Amino acid sequence: MMPPDSHGVVIVPAQARHVGFLARRMRAIDQIECRAMGREPKAALRHGLMASTRCWTALVDGQPHAMFGVVVESALTGRGCPGFWAPTRCGAMGARCCVLARRSWRKCTIQAPCWPT
Repeated sequence: MMPPDSHGVVIVPAQARHVGFLARRMRAIDQIECRAMGREPKAALRHGLMASTRCWTALVDGQPHAMFGVVVESALTGRGCPGFWAPTRCGAMGARCCVLARRSWRKCTIQAPCWPT
């Protein structure tokens, strides 16, 4: 877990209990994307969580606002495919979540065995 930043955003390991909150607050465009890929938003989030080798959630004041992770593309080649799921409608704080998520993602995934070198 990363310590909270000055805006109260904390990066924690993702949990199944984050999925419902994120799915209910997902932006319309992201819901459309999930459905275009053949899944309802909640099912897409569950799949992302279960399929990820490593998965994290950005919390704002204790509530989930974004989930991101790394899905193994090939265990033989050691390559992973990044994923960012469920950006919520939370204005400037949502942008802050994205920035912190990207920093955390880079820091954590560089250490992941499935990340391309």
